[in-house]
Amino acid sequence: RSDDHSYFWTLFYPYASILTVIDIIWEVSRKVDFSEIRAPVMLVGSRIDPVINWEASIDLYKALSGPKLCLTLEPRALENHVLCSRILSPESVDEVLPVMVAWVKSERTAPVFDPRVGLKE
Repeated sequence: RSDDHSYFWTLFYPYASILTVIDIIWEVSRKVDFSEIRAPVMLVGSRIDPVINWEASIDLYKALSGPKLCLTLEPRALENHVLCSRILSPESVDEVLPVMVAWVKSERTAPVFDPRVGLKE
C-alpha cells in the first residue's frame, strides 16, 4: 500500500503462528470469566472488520466489569481491521485519538493495586 507499509509490516506469516493465535483466542474466549476483568478496556473496531467478529467482540465486551468504552467506527473504504494507524488508516487516527486521550484522562480509572494492601477501589 505504501513504502512505510512495506517497511514496517510483514505480509507473510508462518501458518504455525496463525494456528497459535487461533488456539489462544479459542482458549481465552471459553475459559476466561470476562466479568472478573476490572481493568479499563477501550474497544475500537468496525462492524465490517474482515478479520474480527465484531458481534462476538461486543458480547465479550459487555461482560467486562471494569471501566469500559466502545468506539465503533463507520466502515472505511480501504481499511476496516487495522484502525488508528498512521500507516494503514491515517484518517481514523484523528477520530480515535482524542476520544482515547479524553477517556484516559477522565474519572474512569481502574482499581489501584498496591502490593502492600492489595486492590483499592
